[in-house]
Amino acid sequence: MTDDANSTGAQAPAGTPPQPAPPATGGPPEARAYADRLGIPYSLRSNNRTRRTIARRMGEAKRTVPHAYLSIRCAVDALQAERRARAGGGKGPTVTDCLVRACALALRAEPRVNVGFGERETVQFERADVSVAVATAQGLVVPVVRDAAAKSLECLSAELRDLVSRARAGRLAPADLEGGTFTLSNLGNLGVRAVTPVINPPQSAILGVGGIDTRLELRDGRPVEVEVVECVLSFDHRTIDGDVAARWLQAFRHAVENPQTL
Repeated sequence: MTDDANSTGAQAPAGTPPQPAPPATGGPPEARAYADRLGIPYSLRSNNRTRRTIARRMGEAKRTVPHAYLSIRCAVDALQAERRARAGGGKGPTVTDCLVRACALALRAEPRVNVGFGERETVQFERADVSVAVATAQGLVVPVVRDAAAKSLECLSAELRDLVSRARAGRLAPADLEGGTFTLSNLGNLGVRAVTPVINPPQSAILGVGGIDTRLELRDGRPVEVEVVECVLSFDHRTIDGDVAARWLQAFRHAVENPQTL
């Protein structure tokens, strides 16, 4: 293949490897043209509608939303014990179920995070509709648990179990994916230590949760092994100030570490 120097009539020194052309002014290089020019072997996989939607929305979010980030560490020993107690030998709430409920309670305690951006006004959502990121064979989908603060943990758990099952079977209805005022992305089951997620506009915040880790902490002057998770809140700095985001994280941690309130 002719390199860029030869295409203008200049001769490159012998043995000089082909130099990639600079990206077009309109944006980064297109992947297929890039691989063709550099001789990188590849195969093609068609982008389905879900993948195209993800690409469009995430691209828009990172270009247009000024992301800010705060993190917090939550102990989950008591939460794990509460889950086992509520299961009673059967199928009890999952960690994700508990986190969704904790998010909803924190949105009730600090509603200034439950907002959406508009050019002329900030929209204060009066209901905590929590979107939950679910990985499927077709791509990431985000079904919504509506009015999550008003539902018991058991009710929320049954609803979310149904949503996740239908999502992975490709049987979600459009209404299951519409709306949402806040999003939770829990990748703990994949061994990820921490997640810094991208906001899903017009929502103003999303919480990323990593896997459960064991750390030594001092309790009553004695070193104790504690199970903890790292949580990162990505928030839109146009609508949410840092102190507000911090207060929301405090409310979230309180709910997680006091699971009898869930």
